Amino acid sequence: MAALVRKLREETCVDLHGAESEVLWTAYVNDPHNTDWAWAATAVAPFHLDREVTATAGSDVLDARWWSADNLDQLSAAITKTGGVLYLAHEALLTLALNVAW
Repeated sequence: MAALVRKLREETCVDLHGAESEVLWTAYVNDPHNTDWAWAATAVAPFHLDREVTATAGSDVLDARWWSADNLDQLSAAITKTGGVLYLAHEALLTLALNVAW
């Protein structure tokens, strides 16, 4: 969990240190950045926040932002509307997070 919180802070400037969550899934994923020598590992850990936080691009990303969505179709449409692309490998991970009952 510490690595997940640290990486989120590095990439989005959002600090969730001390916020509660549960890791639902971890694994290597088929990511466009994978090479013969390096694979992306990811984790799904939804956080329920009681306050609004602002995401801004950190040191190694071009952009960071939030989208509000109740399901994967809404999320994909919102991302596409801004010119972005939802990676196929992330669909199952986001579906897990979207199906968490708060």
